[in-house]
Formats: sequence, C-alpha cells, structure tokens
Amino acid sequence: FGTDTSAVTVALGGIPQTVTAVTDTAITVTLGDGVSKAYGADDVVVNVDGAGNAKVDAGFTVAYTGSVASLTPNTGSIGGGTVITITGEGFDKDSAGVTFTSDAGEVIEA
Repeated sequence: FGTDTSAVTVALGGIPQTVTAVTDTAITVTLGDGVSKAYGADDVVVNVDGAGNAKVDAGFTVAYTGSVASLTPNTGSIGGGTVITITGEGFDKDSAGVTFTSDAGEVIEA
C-alpha cells in the first residue's frame, strides 16, 4: 500500500472513512459517525492510487454499542400507560426500539 495516507481511500458500506496510517502490508482506519447508522455487515472497498480498487463483500460488521444505565420508574400498571425513562448511551430516535415482554413501547425521545 505504501506509506502515503492521501493515496489510499477506504469506504465501508459506501461511506468514506478516515485513513490514519498506511504501511506496505496494512491500512489503519478510524470509523466515522456515519457508520453507526448502518448496523450489520457491509462491503469494504479500498482504493490505492495507481493500483485500483479491492472489495470485500460483507467484510465488516457494525455492531450496536449502546447501553442502558437505569430505568425510572422500575414498576408500572398492568393496564399500561406508564412513562418510563431509560437512561444510557448510544440511543438514536430514528432506530431505537423498546419492547416489554413482547409488547412494543413507543420511543418518545432519544
């Protein structure tokens, strides 16, 4: 690959990533924020100036890394309607979902 980071591009699922280091045998990439929206397996495409592209189908899997710190309140009515605040990190209103036993809850804010 060489040693020039500007001569190498890497895309994950079509999203360009930041190449931070290049050697003759390895490329180091820092994943960007856009990758967190594309959970699951995605193609990796590497381009080296003057050498062309290399592609690995479903070569990298993005996993959810969110966590729950607490639930308030931790009890509610069997009739439903209890508003529960779930605190933690890694939540996204567009992709968040909550299920209690087998019933889906509504995400009000994330």
